[in-house]
Amino acid sequence: MYGSAKEGCRLLYRPGKRAGRWALTLGLILPGRPVATSLPFDPVQLLRELGYATDRFAIMRSTGRDQWVMSPRGPDADRVLVKVAAGNQVDSLRREVRVMSALANGGADLRIPQILSENHRTNLFAAAIERVPTARMTFDLESALAIAVALAQIAPSGITHGDLAPWNILDGQPPSLIDWELAKEFEPGVDFAHYVLSSAYVASFLSAQQAHWVLSERGGYLHRYARLASQDLDETRRSVEQYVSRFLSTRRVVDQDRQS
Repeated sequence: MYGSAKEGCRLLYRPGKRAGRWALTLGLILPGRPVATSLPFDPVQLLRELGYATDRFAIMRSTGRDQWVMSPRGPDADRVLVKVAAGNQVDSLRREVRVMSALANGGADLRIPQILSENHRTNLFAAAIERVPTARMTFDLESALAIAVALAQIAPSGITHGDLAPWNILDGQPPSLIDWELAKEFEPGVDFAHYVLSSAYVASFLSAQQAHWVLSERGGYLHRYARLASQDLDETRRSVEQYVSRFLSTRRVVDQDRQS
């Protein structure tokens, strides 16, 4: 027997998020047991084509999206997870894999899980990704600042992760950064601002007042970021102010949708 749904979730590289957790539906598939949910692919065959010959695994689907994460059971279960995308989600996963492959060496302050194998089909894409062992989520402003600085320096012109948040940073030496599907061109200070805001408005590690203090002149964090990342302070401030405005506008829309 594979175990409970909660135990299956813990096998995946994303730890529990509390209030900020990605909304996922866990399906448990065992040898000989019919699949309750229709899938646009044969999981066992797909795993085999990626190099993992097993018919035992946990699978989670992202609510509202044709994306899945699988954790195979077997000799490689402690080192791999498989992300699968279908239909209009294929390009997003391919972009994520390209970014992770290009930045594979991360640097001294950041570890990026390696892409182990890929499977390309018509309207379907899958990638086997290194899973970080015994990882746990932590909230740490200093670590987030160091990672934001590393992202500013990691590529020739820097890169914005797009979802730098406590649940996407896995503890370690160095810490690992996962979920690159929102990566985009570099915007100074945006990753750190997103970490602070999501820690307040999504995960409740900070109050809203504390978050805005951290990003204010009095907090001093943007000064440190600009100095350590060799970025212009005024440009960093403008970039962060614009992002804060976009973030809060999005939150208002989300809150209105929940109330309607």
